[in-house]
Amino acid sequence: LVAPKMASPADMSQGRKIACILAHILSLISMAIIIDYVDDDLGGKGNYTLDKTGDAFYLHPIMMVMSLCFCYTNAILSYKTPLLPFEKPTCKLIHLFLQFSACILSAIGLAAVFASHDVGGGAGSANLYTPHGWVGMACCVAFYFQFIMGFFFYWFPKPAEDLRRAFMPVHVFMGLFIYLTAIGATLLGLMEKSYFSSACRTPDDAESSSCQKVAAAGCMLVFMEFFTLYALIDFNRRPADDKSTPLVE
Repeated sequence: LVAPKMASPADMSQGRKIACILAHILSLISMAIIIDYVDDDLGGKGNYTLDKTGDAFYLHPIMMVMSLCFCYTNAILSYKTPLLPFEKPTCKLIHLFLQFSACILSAIGLAAVFASHDVGGGAGSANLYTPHGWVGMACCVAFYFQFIMGFFFYWFPKPAEDLRRAFMPVHVFMGLFIYLTAIGATLLGLMEKSYFSSACRTPDDAESSSCQKVAAAGCMLVFMEFFTLYALIDFNRRPADDKSTPLVE
């Protein structure tokens, strides 16, 4: 199996380069808004712990956005961003590092939310009882499986080139599917938390700091997703019957 040549930053149009840079910036802004929202409006104030207390929850939104939104976005763009004018092996290493970081951070985020639900004395709540919980967990499981398969095919033991080339379309498709699912799960989580915390239930709540930050974070994530996809798609792709180059050399 072969695929159209993967564009390097030098081959990208000016519009796609700008979209790539905007996606990087928006990933930082989204993360900053979430950290401020957790610290200021939810009462986190740096009380980050994995103990089975209510404080354990504060780590969850920060770790999940940092992993599956910030790290994932920048990992996807690592081969295309004009901010990293490196050769492919270096970009591949950056991609691996960011995805591995996303694995670790998301695992911490999952541990935090389960710990917060398992508060002693019967004060906790059930696990996986909302669309956010089920979609988010499915996304994480798919992401971990994707990481393992990607490591197996492209790092170690790195099977024959034909197998690696054949797996690449699956790797790319699943990577984008998981990315879109992660953004969707994050938006569900923001909506769920804003409702549970009574931050955005009435028209009067629209002026509250908490409600505005949730809305701002949601918009930043959607714009980040848009610019990421725009940077990835080659609008000048050659016809299918034209000569093509393996995605994996």
